[in-house]
Amino acid sequence: MGIATTVLALLLGLNVAELRDRLLRAVGAVREPPLQIRSIAVLPLENLSGDKEQEYFADGMTDELIANLAKVGALKVISRTSVMQYKRTTKPLPQIAHELNVDAVVEGTVRRSGNRVRITAQLIHAATDRHMWAETYEGELRDVLVLQAAVARAIVGEIKVELTPLEQLRLTPTLPVKPEAYELYLEGRHHYDGFRELAKAENSYRQAIARDPTFAPAYAWLGMIYFTGGGPPGAARPAVDKALELDPALPEAHADAGIIRVLCDWDWAGAERECKRALDLGPSSAFVHAAYSWMLTAVGRFDEAIREAKRARDLDPVSPNTAIGLAIVYQKARRYDDAIGLYKRLLEHDPGYALARTELAWTYTFKGSYKEAFGEYEKLPSPPDPRKTYLYVVSGMRNEALKMIREYDGLAQKYKLGPWHEAIPYAALNDKERAFALLEQAYQTRDATMWLTKVDPWFDNIRSDPRFQDLMRRTNFPP
Repeated sequence: MGIATTVLALLLGLNVAELRDRLLRAVGAVREPPLQIRSIAVLPLENLSGDKEQEYFADGMTDELIANLAKVGALKVISRTSVMQYKRTTKPLPQIAHELNVDAVVEGTVRRSGNRVRITAQLIHAATDRHMWAETYEGELRDVLVLQAAVARAIVGEIKVELTPLEQLRLTPTLPVKPEAYELYLEGRHHYDGFRELAKAENSYRQAIARDPTFAPAYAWLGMIYFTGGGPPGAARPAVDKALELDPALPEAHADAGIIRVLCDWDWAGAERECKRALDLGPSSAFVHAAYSWMLTAVGRFDEAIREAKRARDLDPVSPNTAIGLAIVYQKARRYDDAIGLYKRLLEHDPGYALARTELAWTYTFKGSYKEAFGEYEKLPSPPDPRKTYLYVVSGMRNEALKMIREYDGLAQKYKLGPWHEAIPYAALNDKERAFALLEQAYQTRDATMWLTKVDPWFDNIRSDPRFQDLMRRTNFPP
């Protein structure tokens, strides 16, 4: 045996630095071990159209691919809000995967030319940076749903995820779309992002519906405008009902329907049915898990609510919305320290995040940390808010509280302060007659804020009163 052969034999026997395996792999004697992938992030697809005005289209393709993959229950798919921060990033893929806590990433490009669309995608295993699969799909814009589903099915097939019959059906769309309606829908999604341009988003959705009255997603997202834009949530009902009529398997529409049943109908069992149906259809949708957590919070099922809010956070780890959603559930569950910790982390990242600072001030108030609560309130703008009076009452500043209440009484109509909010300082003052009169008014007018009454700390002072229990019974809350 020559020296080279001897050395090779020793190396293969010892497997020094895994050299044996690499040599044998090179000649096909050892197969690559199968890669376990159960979580994935779709990075923003690059726009190759040569037209910056088509950025919304590339972003929309990213959204739709995420939505298709999110229909697979065995796969964790990171939500859009968290992946869009990596648009045009120079970070290495393993670092991105580590930050998002996923096994693999999808990256690719979109080229739009007239009514032709070309999508190129590749699947990359994060830890090894191994390219597992790549493919190009091309077709007419009217068949874009088929193209998107084909990409999603190929990815799912490559990572060996078993699909249920329902998931197989949902990943096999056959209906074409009207190109002009679909483009307007994507424009609406672009305007809706970050709640930046809700009026423009609403206009785009309405135009999409005018072009194609059978396009269900436009109705579902139009419904969401009413939840996020501060309008009456009941106004969303016609759009949501139409979306479900057109596509009963649309997860966002079922989640919307669940929210309507919470805010408007006080139909807790119906809300839970809608949320569970939405979860069946979109198990990796952060929005759906968040909606279910709100419903569970309202009825006081805090352990389940925290679980769902954490799942939403896991699916959308960068979004402040999922973080503050979890913090609010902690607050209603009286886990004040957990809530405070989350609010502080949000404010470290964005000191100007007014909602987080307001909720932090309230949480300090509920905890009895009045000095800290006043400190946070001082950093906020000061529009009329009856809830601030609560802090003055519980911290012993009764005269100041009474003065503030008189000011609020004169400003309530101007600032559209609803009776539910107006009841808060009277509950703190133990003026039960006035507090219950206002809560009754909120009940009669179906004030959308009533959904939190059962669990909100604002009313702990009057919770034991039989009138409160009667109010809970009439709003259909479970015991």
